Formats: sequence, C-alpha cells, structure tokens
Amino acid sequence: MKRYIRLYCCLFAVMMPTVCFGSSVDKTFSAVNGIVSLSEATDIADNYTVTVQVNDTTMGYVTGAGVYDNGDTVTLRAYANAHCEFVGFNGTNDNVDSVSFVVTNDTTITATFIHRFLDLFTSVTNGTVTVDIEGNPGDVQVQPVQVEYNDSITLTVTPDSHHHLVYWVVNTYRFDTIVNSIFVLDSTWIASTYVDIDGIEHEVWDSAYHYDEEVIINRVNVESGNYQDNPLGMRITNHTEVHAECIMDYYNVTVEGDYVYVYGDGPYHYGDSVTLRATGLEFHHFVAWLNADGDTLSTQNPWSFRVEGDMTIYVATALDMMHLSVSASQGGSAYGSGDYEYGSPATITAVPNSGYNFIRWDDGNADSVRVVYLYENLHFHAIFSRLGIDDADMGDIQVYAAERTIVVKGAARKIISVFDAVGRQVVSTKADDDTVRLTMEEAGVYMVQVGDGRAYRVMLMQ
Repeated sequence: MKRYIRLYCCLFAVMMPTVCFGSSVDKTFSAVNGIVSLSEATDIADNYTVTVQVNDTTMGYVTGAGVYDNGDTVTLRAYANAHCEFVGFNGTNDNVDSVSFVVTNDTTITATFIHRFLDLFTSVTNGTVTVDIEGNPGDVQVQPVQVEYNDSITLTVTPDSHHHLVYWVVNTYRFDTIVNSIFVLDSTWIASTYVDIDGIEHEVWDSAYHYDEEVIINRVNVESGNYQDNPLGMRITNHTEVHAECIMDYYNVTVEGDYVYVYGDGPYHYGDSVTLRATGLEFHHFVAWLNADGDTLSTQNPWSFRVEGDMTIYVATALDMMHLSVSASQGGSAYGSGDYEYGSPATITAVPNSGYNFIRWDDGNADSVRVVYLYENLHFHAIFSRLGIDDADMGDIQVYAAERTIVVKGAARKIISVFDAVGRQVVSTKADDDTVRLTMEEAGVYMVQVGDGRAYRVMLMQ
C-alpha cells in the first residue's frame, strides 16, 4: 500500500511541474527523491497606500484613505461642511460624492469642494443699488446676484434726484435690530420666539430643532453702523433679500412776520403744492408775501406754489385803516375827513361862516380845533349858530390874506395855530409882536386859531 502512494506522488510531480498562484506572485512546486517542495519565484509588496488630497479642508473632508492590502476594494466618500458642496474626485465635476476601486498600487486621489453659492436679491424704491463683492467694484447687477457663503458685500444706493435713503429692509424686516444666535436648551425639540422690531412683534421661527442645536435668528450680519448707512456693509450667510427705501427730500417752508398768523408753513417734499394763508393780528392786515430782499412774491392771500427747496418767506402787514368823517350844520364847515391808520391821531376843525359862531361838536366838545384818535370808524358833526349883536365884536384881532401870506394883527403874546384844509396843523408859533405874517408854501384854504379863541378861515391865492 505505501508503494502505491509514493508512486502516485512522483507521477503528480512529474505531470505538474509548475502551478501559479495570484497575478503577481509565482509559486513553484518541485519533487526531489519523491518529496514535494514550494518556493517563491519573485518578491512582491503586501500592501499599498491610498492618499486623498482635499483642496480646502475648511469646506469638507473625505473618508476611506489609508493602507490597504493588494487587491482590496477601497471606497472613498466625500462630506461637505455647512454652506459648502462637493464638486468631484480627480477634477471631475459630476458631484458624485463616493467612489470605489481595487487597490493594485499606491494611489493619490484629489477631492474638490466649493462654497455654496447664495442668491442675493436687491431692490430699491426711487433709486438704484450696486453691489460690491469682496471689495470688487460692482454695477447694477442682474438679479439674483450670485455670492459665496460668508462673502463680504457692500451695498450702495443712489437715490433719484431730490430723494434720500430712509432705511434698508433685509429679508422682509426693516433692519434696525440685530439679534444674535441662540441655542435650544430644552428637550421639547421646539424652538419658537418673537423679535421686537420697531415695536411690532415678528415671529422669526416656529420649527423643530434638536437639543443644543444652534438656531440663527438673523440671517445677515450687518458689519457697519446701522440700517441707514449708505454704503451698507454685510456678510452673506444665506439667501438674502435687501431693499432700499428712498423717499423724496423734505424742504422747510418758513414764514416770518409781525402781527400775523400764518397757516401752511412746515416741511414738504420736493414738488409738493403749498398753500399759505395769512391772518392779521391786533388790527393789522395782510399786504404781501416777500423774499429776503424785500421783493414782492405775491399779493394773493391765500397763495399757492410748488416747493423746490428750502424757503424763507416774509409777510408784510399794515395797520388797519379807520375812516373819519366830519359834517357841519348850517353856518359853517368842518374839516378832517379821511382814512387813518388804526390808533393814529387826526385833527378835525370847525370853521364858522361870516355871521355865525361855532357852538360845539355833537359829542359835546366845544373846541373848534381838536385831535381825535382813530381806534374805530368815527363821525363828528359841527354845530353852528347865527351871531347876535354882541357876538359880532371880534375885539382887536384881525386875520386876513395877502397873496400867500396870512396876516394876524392884535395877537401879541398869543399862540397862533394854522391848520390846512384836512385839519393838519402846519404852523404853531407865539406872536412876539402885535402883527404876525405867516407865508405858506401852498395856496388854499387855511384855518387860523389865535389863543383859545375862535378859528378864522383864510383863502390864500396862488
């Protein structure tokens, strides 16, 4: 039996001199004196290194790199960090985030990540908005503007003519409040809150979150100043809508004046229609609207015009006019009728005809020449009576005209007063001599009063 076994082995060795194992290592069997032996034909590596190179490790990472045995199957998988995305392996752009292959040698694989592009929508009322990205000057871009996560941008608004920026609106909220991120610290998995913006509560979110998960309330971080800055700097961390609200410029219409109340002054937009109305105070009345140089802008009251800039308008007023009228009974004349400013003095004179004597005014005053003050419209009536025999004696005083000179005799040491036809006093003098000559500049009718006596009517010829 043993002979048969030894013979079988020798025959197998003769018939199968060589057997190959694997693709890279040759194993050889040989028989010597009937004994089978195994020896290596060549030396080979037992393992290989798979290396992964990531273009930016802040954007993502790849699992699967390491040392593998020859012939092992390797699977690499790419994971993008927040706000980033994976592009591809070895320069591809297929967004396939995993790849498998059999290791046959040392291998280096490249993985490319990029920041995720975010949409920035801009809008403006009454103007234009430009966007600078990372310091690169921009123009009025086609919407939406593509920006990378965490890019720093600068928004600049150019208001239309006669307009100005009021505020920016970010993601539908007027942006004058910056709210920091918070963390969910309860186990209910629900985070819900309200943010007070301009005194109005806005629900910012109402969603489920994991315990200790960070919740960002404000999506945009404003870097410079407040929501009225122009330019406005911010850093983009999500899809963002920004609106610039511009309104017409305000201009002040200021009105100044004495003894007047004006309606309609104040701030107005450019091009607005303004109507000013003036009401006089304390017996004054409106005269005209003036500029700073005193030129008349209008005499209309009310007055309407359109605003084109800051304006200071002056109101000219005058005292109200009071009417004074005088009349006389038979036997004389009364002078002094006319229109006078409120509160001003006026002189009225009663002059009797020849053969008549002045008695009194209808208010009881017996002065033939008197001064009245006009605080209202007034009327006075002079009363005369015919002279008797005793009344005709005028004493030694004589008053007569010599061309344009009034001659008064017998008035020594007495006050002589001369009034014109409307009652204005034109001369007041004390007579040092018995005869006084008073030359008038103009011809006409004059009344001459000597002392406290009666008034004489004198006609001076040209």
